[in-house]
Amino acid sequence: MSILDADGNRTMFAATGDDLIVRMDFDVTERIDSLKFGISFRHEAGQLISLTTTEADGLPIGAVSESGTVTFLVPGLPLYNGQYLLSFYAVTESGDHVYDEIERAFKLTVRGTLPRGKEGIVELGGTGR
Repeated sequence: MSILDADGNRTMFAATGDDLIVRMDFDVTERIDSLKFGISFRHEAGQLISLTTTEADGLPIGAVSESGTVTFLVPGLPLYNGQYLLSFYAVTESGDHVYDEIERAFKLTVRGTLPRGKEGIVELGGTGR
């Protein structure tokens, strides 16, 4: 598992608005009939920021009989300055069996200069009118 910048380089740092790639390599030793992968972002204080799965993102995995890679792209990272913990999951499509789960596998540091008057955990992208 690795976090990559937009150029494909491993990193533990990002800035608000950067494209971020989260890559999960997996190995299977026997056929799995039903599989989906998930990733979650938590703020260092423990708040769940986001959890998504391959199924929710429109990428059904289904049956798997060989090793491979799953990639999640986070375009325009909406997180503000802080430490974020990434967790990874491999579960059945129904979610009733966990094949692998790595809680707080990576720490991502988001840093940069925020526009005056902006604070919080995420950039909502809204504008005043």
